[in-house]
Amino acid sequence: RHFVLARLPGFDVSANNVSLMVPWLQDPLRDLWPQKYVQASRIQARCLAQGAAVINPVERLSISRKSVSLPLLSEAGVRTAKVVRVDPRQPERLLDDLTFPFILRDDIVHGCPTQLINQAADLREVNWSSWSSPIALEFIDTRSPDGFFRKYRYCLFGENGHNRHLIISNEWYVHADQRDFAEAHLAEEADFCHAEKNAHHDAFNQMRLALGLDCVAFDYGFDNQGQLVVWEPNPFPLLYNPDASYGSSPEFVNPMYQKLLSYLLMKAKIEPKVGSSLI
Repeated sequence: RHFVLARLPGFDVSANNVSLMVPWLQDPLRDLWPQKYVQASRIQARCLAQGAAVINPVERLSISRKSVSLPLLSEAGVRTAKVVRVDPRQPERLLDDLTFPFILRDDIVHGCPTQLINQAADLREVNWSSWSSPIALEFIDTRSPDGFFRKYRYCLFGENGHNRHLIISNEWYVHADQRDFAEAHLAEEADFCHAEKNAHHDAFNQMRLALGLDCVAFDYGFDNQGQLVVWEPNPFPLLYNPDASYGSSPEFVNPMYQKLLSYLLMKAKIEPKVGSSLI
């Protein structure tokens, strides 16, 4: 009863009817949807003028560009992949800044094609139309001693965190579609998701603050020396996916929603009824 869901451009923001705005919009907003960015900014200005809080301010929703966020995190002392913007007309200039192998992907779009470049011949065969804003990323080997690759996701809602999932794959590009469903790996993920606290929580919270975000999910792994490697931050990440490959069991998802809802109610200064469930 406390929530109103509306699509841009319209939303009625009148005096005293809004205590919290959550612009749950696709990032990076300004780059992908400039008109929606302007519309959301106007609504945010009206909300702030009447004293409402905002979760992930509209102007911070472009911080997720890899060419922006990864250097920021690197400056904060976190290991990230070096990022180089690509001129498709002169791709060989990448070799001034990166050595083989390296990765090609899009700077803006989530879920875009990702290509590993091992040698100069691979670079000459690239179809540059696959990306609207191509970038090259340093390849960091995160293969575990057992031969598998692991990608972790940790969600932060303010200072409260929740382990979202652990995907284990024999592919270097770790994605849910390539998840290995061995019983031992599923048990490892369950242990990760059920853990009360992430061992790197304090570091992730400092990263959140460095990015100027309230809510964010970090995708990360570990290199061969066991050092934390952050792949990217995701403002307003996909929290639930009915595809079983994403590890969307209610036992993993419900505690995360409880932390998110508790945070939203706290920011809105709304007290849940005593004895009521937040789910």
